[in-house]
Amino acid sequence: MNVIDELLSRYATNGAITKKIKIYAIDQTKIQGQLIIEDKNYDARVSDCLNDSRSFLPMLNAEIYVSEKLVGKHNFICINKQIIAYLIEESCQEPLLIRCP
Repeated sequence: MNVIDELLSRYATNGAITKKIKIYAIDQTKIQGQLIIEDKNYDARVSDCLNDSRSFLPMLNAEIYVSEKLVGKHNFICINKQIIAYLIEESCQEPLLIRCP
């Protein structure tokens, strides 16, 4: 089992969900994908992930765009919160490991 499979297994076991988001970075890079929300003590809000003590946001199926051109796709990526200018949440919430449409 590789590291990504181990992480996904841990998140799925803890009842994590994903929410589809778009991140706009301070350098004008756009990153879209599925944010993993694992803490069941909250109401699965993106804002709770942004305000918790962790420095990075875990994402699945990330696509990275520079000047509206796709420059990378990754099954799993962690985003440093300090690079986020703003974030848009789309209206999709799914159990972990099930893709948003």
